[in-house]
Amino acid sequence: MISSSRMLPTPQFAPLLQSAYYLLMEEADKRRRPCTKKFRLALWWLTYRLPVLDGINRETEELARKHCKYSEEAWARDRADFQSQWERMLSKQERRFRWFVKHGKVPDGWTPPDPKDPHSRKYPKRALAARLPKKYRMFWPVLLDRSDCELMEEIG
Repeated sequence: MISSSRMLPTPQFAPLLQSAYYLLMEEADKRRRPCTKKFRLALWWLTYRLPVLDGINRETEELARKHCKYSEEAWARDRADFQSQWERMLSKQERRFRWFVKHGKVPDGWTPPDPKDPHSRKYPKRALAARLPKKYRMFWPVLLDRSDCELMEEIG
């Protein structure tokens, strides 16, 4: 058993400095709100349900907002909070438009990969293999050993 005389004194912290430190950190470390499902649905609708040739303007935003049953206040708040998601949707829309201009059509539910984002290049190759003619499906690992853009150009 340790006697009380041998115990080390507890260090005294300056409460004012400590609280000032936490006030500064509180603003910097404030956790951002995650993107809502409703807003992601609206972005998806603007990307894939809006015709490729239609640009995104106030009317199309209003259509997406009404389609997803968004209130005007919630739409304005989410649009301001999730600006990075909005920019990502605009870049997808731009890539789809460029693909349309080059090839004449864009497959439903598909966006050409972003060369700067390695995660956007992931396309399920087995799904592409299912589109191959039946006699070639057994060779899908060899046939699909090309980039996804090349494959989508050939499949159409």
